[in-house]
Amino acid sequence: MKKLIFTILILLATSNMVFSQAKKGDTEMFFNGSFYSMVGIENYSNINITAMLNYGYYITDNLQLGVGPSVTYTYSEQKYMSYYFNPITYEYSEKEVSQVNEKTDLSASFFGNYYFNIQSKLVPYASVQYFQQTFDIPDDADFTDYGYINIGVGAKYFINQNVAYNFLINYGFSLNSDSEGGILLMQTGLSVIL
Repeated sequence: MKKLIFTILILLATSNMVFSQAKKGDTEMFFNGSFYSMVGIENYSNINITAMLNYGYYITDNLQLGVGPSVTYTYSEQKYMSYYFNPITYEYSEKEVSQVNEKTDLSASFFGNYYFNIQSKLVPYASVQYFQQTFDIPDDADFTDYGYINIGVGAKYFINQNVAYNFLINYGFSLNSDSEGGILLMQTGLSVIL
């Protein structure tokens, strides 16, 4: 236990002196959790919690391409008004109805990140991502109906030469032409340069 505490103290003490060392040819693993929600859709709310494991490869010192599978838990609620006719009183009444759904899906993403200020502890970046929300596609839908093109910004804060805290926020545009709104995706976790 004393060795572990000593090692953590040494890492923390030296973390202010180290900078990102990612360069062309390096690989990186991201262990992320994310939260996303559909936005811009009236009378619809949802919460999606995702565990992600992403793999990225630096094709230049600043540009990284990658892929990652994920498991998503979704809780959604849709509210709408329902109207009833009472044949005895000849009156109409209205009632708010709420429909709740819960499910777990396998999802995936393909991404490209461009890093700025790469020789610093705090490395901001821009991100473009294709996010496939689910592979469980209904028969009456297309695969791309559940796909999103996300653009976003993020930052990595290196705690030592190879490990960084990672935060990313994306806004996604649906590939479904009939879709309303978009997707707001926030990711956070650790990244490790291998």
